[in-house]
Amino acid sequence: MIYLSNSLYCQSDDTAERGTFIDKIENQEYGWERIGDQIWMTENLNYEAPFRMRNMYRQEGYYMEYGRLYDWYIANKVCPAGWHLPSDMEWQKMERFLGMANPEDVGGRGGDDYVGFKLQSELNEIHPVESSGFDAQFGGEFYYQTEIPPGNKGSWWTSTLNESGDAWTRGLTKMKPGSGNSGSTVERVGRNVSSYRSVRCLKD
Repeated sequence: MIYLSNSLYCQSDDTAERGTFIDKIENQEYGWERIGDQIWMTENLNYEAPFRMRNMYRQEGYYMEYGRLYDWYIANKVCPAGWHLPSDMEWQKMERFLGMANPEDVGGRGGDDYVGFKLQSELNEIHPVESSGFDAQFGGEFYYQTEIPPGNKGSWWTSTLNESGDAWTRGLTKMKPGSGNSGSTVERVGRNVSSYRSVRCLKD
């Protein structure tokens, strides 16, 4: 075991493809995966922030499986030391590595390259692809008093604002048996910064 930063340790070395680390603030263990030359968390952040956090499924224990939802402001502050909320360009870099031709496009992209499938842990029986190890967790979202429950849709913040003052996000729909190409695209859209979405952290 070696230390990667002053707040976590990793059960591997700097050339490993995957491993785990401990967030010492709350003593939670997270997985990580090397995708290209980036290191991504393989779980949604589950840090219990004191404010600007949506815990709408706490009574049913969903946050243990899907992590917690945060508004954009707190999402920029909650990643463990040595990690950060990835920018829109850092997401594009990962998407391009997974084969997406035009990651800068807006809306659903990457369907022809099955990038959405590659971000999920289960293989699609119609279009088998190799998982990237990102292991998307579908934590739902909350906006304008509307709750999208976890289990089918995932939405993740980036640190980047667009020209309208919204923040770029990534959205993914869970693929299901017999659903064909559903879930093969990755949505890139701007969302209101006061809405609540999941956080995936990227290694500094």
